[in-house]
Amino acid sequence: MAALIYELQAAWDDGELVFPKDPHAEQKRWFLRTPVNPANSRDLVFIGINPSSATQFAARKLGGDPTTEMVLKYFPVGEDGSPLGWRSMTILNLLPLIGQPRDLPCWDSGSGRQKILDSIDITRQILRVILPKCHCVHLMWGTPNDKNFPWKSTVLKQLIPEIDLLISADHKVQAYLSKKEHPLHPGFGGLAHWRGKQPHGACHLLQHQ
Repeated sequence: MAALIYELQAAWDDGELVFPKDPHAEQKRWFLRTPVNPANSRDLVFIGINPSSATQFAARKLGGDPTTEMVLKYFPVGEDGSPLGWRSMTILNLLPLIGQPRDLPCWDSGSGRQKILDSIDITRQILRVILPKCHCVHLMWGTPNDKNFPWKSTVLKQLIPEIDLLISADHKVQAYLSKKEHPLHPGFGGLAHWRGKQPHGACHLLQHQ
């Protein structure tokens, strides 16, 4: 783990846009971010569910995935891929394991559950490197009790207190909220959960889940 943490820190400090460079080969993705727009000074970090093997924070045809493509409808980038309204944008996730729900370790098996719980040690390291320096955190992990991601509630209970501690008091937490006050995922496969909504302050979601 120590070597991986060193590699993560080095990749982040060196301005790498994705780590590992080949998420598909590693079956993990720790972070994915846009190029920097030096005209802006504030960084935005999204926290989603679990990643794909996308290597670009872009539309699908440019190396992104359905989630990045949907996010960019609401947080656009310029021709060079850098954000129009932010210095940079980064996507992190509750789990670093890539794939659709069916591809992840089985939560109902002892070994699968342990693999998922072990993987959030990586998530903790990612959060510690990135969150203290970001100016705005956008939550987008959806409902905690999600039948497609049966591990989510347990993982959130472990990670939320740590996320809360890592965000500076003068930095912002926001989300597009559901009627039940859950941080909406942007949607994919024809779904557009953010449509017609505005982001709201979401600090309370880090204290009452």
